[in-house]
Amino acid sequence: MKAGGITVKVRYSDFRTVSRGRGLPAATDRDGDILKVARELIFNMVDRRVRVRLIGISLERLRVGSEQLGLFTAARDARLASLYPAVDKVRAKYGFDALALATTD
Repeated sequence: MKAGGITVKVRYSDFRTVSRGRGLPAATDRDGDILKVARELIFNMVDRRVRVRLIGISLERLRVGSEQLGLFTAARDARLASLYPAVDKVRAKYGFDALALATTD
């Protein structure tokens, strides 16, 4: 499944709740793309000097992931499409912390 939008909810210790959402330019199932948007939303929302009680992230507009590949990103997309299932298999067998992906942000 691929997500077309992300919503982040922050609840403070005084139980005030703030939610923000954003649509994605292209539906994605990649952890890095989702995390990048979620971080931007969270850091733009948290502006109070009150403890945070809860942070929730939800994915919206889910759909089955078959779409046209980009002309210049097809090779990278194909490699990543095979990478994530392999990572999931290793984590299922040895535990979530057995493998971590390196990023260059």
